[in-house]
Amino acid sequence: MPLNINFQQIFLHLFNFVILGGGLYLLLYKPVVDFMNKREQYFSNLEKETQQALEQAKEKEAQYNEKLNQFNDEMAIKKVEAIKECEKLVDARIQSAKEEASHILEDAHIKAKMHHDKMIEQAKEEITDLALDTAKKMMTDQDIYSQFVQACNQGDLDE
Repeated sequence: MPLNINFQQIFLHLFNFVILGGGLYLLLYKPVVDFMNKREQYFSNLEKETQQALEQAKEKEAQYNEKLNQFNDEMAIKKVEAIKECEKLVDARIQSAKEEASHILEDAHIKAKMHHDKMIEQAKEEITDLALDTAKKMMTDQDIYSQFVQACNQGDLDE
């Protein structure tokens, strides 16, 4: 053997190295790579699920905002309708109050007219009674009656 090289020993060392490499590959490398792949797949699935959940949340937020805008629009419309209804009710109340005031004024005018007429009648009756009382007194008192007759004859009734 030249140079003291034993090929058998080299092949045995190579064979041992291949067995050791294969065993290490099967026992260490492959399980670690499988574990790393599983872990990478787990985190990529987790990221996908998170992205899907985020997209769903954005869609729900958009739907919520749309519904909120529709609700606000409906509320604005209902508010305008309620204001119009209140204005109608106020106008109706004002009209009713005006009509009631008109009726009250008419009744007051009628009552005032009746009271006026009644007072005139009472005044006429009182004047008539006073005139009759005066005439009776004049008839019973001869001096006053004679002065009255003289005044009538002379046409001098101013006294």
